[in-house]
Amino acid sequence: MYCTNCRAHIDKCLHFCPICGNPIVHLDSHVVHTPDFTDSRIPQILYAGFWPRFFATVIDWALVAVITSSIALPLEVIIEHFWTALRELPPVEHGEVTYELTGLILQSIFPIALWLYYAFFESSRHQATLGKRWHGLYVTDLQGHRISFVRATIRHFGKVISGLTLGI
Repeated sequence: MYCTNCRAHIDKCLHFCPICGNPIVHLDSHVVHTPDFTDSRIPQILYAGFWPRFFATVIDWALVAVITSSIALPLEVIIEHFWTALRELPPVEHGEVTYELTGLILQSIFPIALWLYYAFFESSRHQATLGKRWHGLYVTDLQGHRISFVRATIRHFGKVISGLTLGI
């Protein structure tokens, strides 16, 4: 017998799938056993709503923006001073291209910092970013365990791709 939800092989005597907790329909009895949430064998999963997720994201983005600005602004002043000093030297063949490349590097600090922030905190022992912790939210796998850094990275870039399509 197989679970209709996750396709795991299960015993005929079970009323719930041990992998996903899905109620099992026994074809011979035509009875569907509904989950009893007082049963400790079935994990109770509560998903966060839109507003707690939204405000957690606002907090996280604000924190990352403050941190990256405190790094990028002094770095930009140093680089600008460096380029001003270089302009006084005899002309170099690819100087302007390198200057544009430096601007691109400065602009990429925020997305890289955002990725590292989300991936590190969601895969940490706290299982949440600081904004999510503020709202009591946690990131887990289907069994309620902590996710890995790689999975948190894939999750982050999945949110980026979803955001490119306006969340559709």
